[in-house]
Amino acid sequence: MEPILRKNADLGNWLIISRGDKDFTRGKIRLEKNLQNIQLEKFNEKTLLIVENIGGNEEIPLNCTGVIIINSNNYPDMLAHVSVRARNLKVPLIVSFSEEDGKKIT
Repeated sequence: MEPILRKNADLGNWLIISRGDKDFTRGKIRLEKNLQNIQLEKFNEKTLLIVENIGGNEEIPLNCTGVIIINSNNYPDMLAHVSVRARNLKVPLIVSFSEEDGKKIT
């Protein structure tokens, strides 16, 4: 329902949960099924994570410069643990509501 409401309200295809201040346009891109399996990893280089699922209780991995969620049916709310951690760490946390944009990213 949310994609329909976003379209009718002209809100666009992106929801920014955490704006962050990190430059996530540089570094490695890593596609993952979910954040839970990799939350405790420390990346050797700056890494932008593209994930399908986030439950909300995960941590942001070390050296992660941003997280893009491509499954708009499963994303955390603004007060979820991962959302608060992303804001505190100044890491962008973004949801894509467009299947087409999600396919372009992956």
